[in-house]
Amino acid sequence: MVHTVPARTARLLIGKTDFQEIHNRLMAEVLAVLENLSSYDPRAFTEANEAYLVKLFPEQSPPEKPNGNGDELVEELEPDVE
Repeated sequence: MVHTVPARTARLLIGKTDFQEIHNRLMAEVLAVLENLSSYDPRAFTEANEAYLVKLFPEQSPPEKPNGNGDELVEELEPDVE
């Protein structure tokens, strides 16, 4: 995702010389990426990824581990509240 910031903004900034305009465009793109990442759910991603792989390779058996690469899913830790 982060690589989309340069890809999406480079052509929009060609020839621009106004610092504030360049800054505002870059900030808008970074904030858009962060907003998108804020809704990331690792479990939903894993489920969607596994479903995609089954469609892509139906002849292969499903992976033994839930995330498809042999690692266990890491449970999210609760923040320490004092």
